[in-house]
Amino acid sequence: FDDELLLRFLYADDCELDKVFKRITKYIEWSNKTFPLVIQPKSKYIEILNKGFVYVYGRDGRFRPILIFRLVEFVKYEKIYSVQEVIYAGMFLGQFIINNLLLPGHIERWVLIINLRKTTLLSLPEHIKKLLPIMNEGFISRLHKTYVIGMNFFFRILYKIVCAFLHESTVKKIKILDGKKDQSMFKEIRKDNVEIDMGGTAPNARL
Repeated sequence: FDDELLLRFLYADDCELDKVFKRITKYIEWSNKTFPLVIQPKSKYIEILNKGFVYVYGRDGRFRPILIFRLVEFVKYEKIYSVQEVIYAGMFLGQFIINNLLLPGHIERWVLIINLRKTTLLSLPEHIKKLLPIMNEGFISRLHKTYVIGMNFFFRILYKIVCAFLHESTVKKIKILDGKKDQSMFKEIRKDNVEIDMGGTAPNARL
């Protein structure tokens, strides 16, 4: 636990020391159970990441890496992999980004684009309910902003449920894009760093 990590905790909770202490305590307990992650090249966690429901593609105008989450792909494999396997795969990807795609003191956060298009759900997948709080608490102050694409009326109802699993500071960073004509995302991200099927000009990732 270093000074840089402490600063991120203070920032996340607006320097409210009681909240910071509780969050640090939970983080240390979680971190001791989770790390170090030992993952082999042919492990199931790498197999999960290769399915293409979560990946890194491009950077924003400040060179923050862009993390893509496709719900339609996630739902395909929800019954195949356990919650713990999905969580470990997510943790591995998060640590990979920190170790290889960020630059301390210059680029310390990432952008998340959530693509909900082509997905119809009657309820929020259990995997996501369990994954969201862990990823939220495990990577304190790493998220710069989240853009959500394809949120229909039903997803807006689910969104209120999702917010219950997220920290208040995280919810404030979420931007719901209002249809295909909403260009607000491209004020911070060049179109050539976003895939065509999400409104950009970059080639679609081969899933």
